[in-house]
Amino acid sequence: MSKVTVKGGIKAPYYQALIEVDCDVEAENLLIFDRFIPSFSMITPVSGIAKVIVPYRYTTTYDLIVGLTDNERTYAGKFVDGVQPQIIDGTITNILI
Repeated sequence: MSKVTVKGGIKAPYYQALIEVDCDVEAENLLIFDRFIPSFSMITPVSGIAKVIVPYRYTTTYDLIVGLTDNERTYAGKFVDGVQPQIIDGTITNILI
């Protein structure tokens, strides 16, 4: 097995797109849709702020739909259309997904 050692180099920023959602205690599903591509992501958030990294291309468009639902259907689902994520520098941000 070979070993590669890199010395020096330039520390360049690694830009990423981040969505932060303030989740209610009753929210059991965090849904993220692309309005033009028939796919979605479903995450089970912990109450508080949920942080999700999405593809960088969404930082220049308003194509995301973000919603919260519960499994028992007690509360009405809430959705926001036209979400644009913020740009972060991934080299200095520590986010566990």
